[in-house]
Amino acid sequence: MDNALIKFDSAVVCDDVRTENTGKNILIGVVSSDLGFPEFPANTMLTVYAEGEVLRAGVISLEVTIIDDLGGVLFNSPRGPIAHLVLGRFYHIFRANFTLQRECTISVVARDLEQENVVLSRRVRKLNIEELPPELKELFGAGRNPVLPPSM
Repeated sequence: MDNALIKFDSAVVCDDVRTENTGKNILIGVVSSDLGFPEFPANTMLTVYAEGEVLRAGVISLEVTIIDDLGGVLFNSPRGPIAHLVLGRFYHIFRANFTLQRECTISVVARDLEQENVVLSRRVRKLNIEELPPELKELFGAGRNPVLPPSM
């Protein structure tokens, strides 16, 4: 069987993705802005829900890597199981735990044997907690890593 050819066209960073018994996916804690941390190094976990188009039906086995803007590898997944894709839409969910050492831009890259796709990029920056509204200060104090509202 031929290798599938895919094109990612949208991706979302979130805390988790759950699947209902109807087959619908629920995205929890969607991140629509920069990733912000009060200090580095910062341990983080993120989930990426990515969708795209199958341009050529066939088999595929994806490996997902997260890199920083200097090309350093922050996370590398083992190659996934072989999937048989048919023409039409597809989605892929991947989760990663890794440590950020500094402010940077991270990119999520999906690879198979024939192609490489940059699924998404996000800026990572250091927060000045003293400049945050009180409700966000409380979240950081509880040991969580909330993201910045788009206006900050």
